[in-house]
Amino acid sequence: MIAEMDEKHVSPHLRCERDSIFQSMDDSRERKSMNRTEAFDQPGGTRQDHLEVPASSEFKRRSVRGGAAVIVGQGASMVLQLGTTFILARLLSPSDYGLQGMVFTLTAVLSLFKDAGLSTASVQRDNLTQAQISNLFWINVAIGAFLMALIVALAPLLAKFYREPRLVWITIASSTIFLLSSISVQHNALLNRSMRFGTTVTIDILNAIIGSIVAIGMAALGFGYWSLICQNISLALVATVATWIAMPWLPGWPSRMSDVRPLVRFGGTVTLNSVVVYFAYNADKILLGRFWGASALGVYGRAFQLINLPVQQLWS
Repeated sequence: MIAEMDEKHVSPHLRCERDSIFQSMDDSRERKSMNRTEAFDQPGGTRQDHLEVPASSEFKRRSVRGGAAVIVGQGASMVLQLGTTFILARLLSPSDYGLQGMVFTLTAVLSLFKDAGLSTASVQRDNLTQAQISNLFWINVAIGAFLMALIVALAPLLAKFYREPRLVWITIASSTIFLLSSISVQHNALLNRSMRFGTTVTIDILNAIIGSIVAIGMAALGFGYWSLICQNISLALVATVATWIAMPWLPGWPSRMSDVRPLVRFGGTVTLNSVVVYFAYNADKILLGRFWGASALGVYGRAFQLINLPVQQLWS
């Protein structure tokens, strides 16, 4: 009764202001509820926490744990690679390694462009939206598909350059690595962005184990140089599947509303630096294979890999 009497004595002006305030409060609560719901409605059906960098209070703990995991993982990978290399050296001939090295002179150059530096761009970005990371994903896939088609087209020319007809099908098979790897570029970047270094180390070790089993098994069965080619394909396949399992993020469709040009420019700078470094360190292998053949390149390439393996593990 009192409430009804008070309501009658409220002026229409005050009643209007009061209703407006209550409506604003209701709208605010509704927007918050929608935002919480949208966090689950993104592709993949999970919260988009993986797009956020860890809080400053988490940096120290994750850095220490991640650093320890990386050291252990690099040590395990180095031992595994050395063991695999020694076993394969007893099962394969220098020419088998030389054929792989000839293909590597082409694929290694183009692999510098397979992620276009966009993984590094994703990691270093302070704020990253679902639309931006989705656009970067499709850019990487497009680049991977283009590079695969380009390698297939260049396969006959590479065989003619080295005067080795077996390189045609070896090169075509190796081209699939680019498409497989492109699918997991942004997923791997999101793992690094979340500082889940233990997960990435686990994937690397699992990848190396399966790749070694494939290579040694095929070499023991007499597949020769195909054991090396299938090892590389299995590495890309296992890494992609494991990364998608560890980071169950699903990309959205490409969007013109999201500007990724700053990220693309940053990635281009990273790629240019990688190209310059590559040619500085690999010109000798290109010329050696061209003028001395597969056997000489195979011996030189294995020796170069072994002597630089500890340095590469520490640098990575």
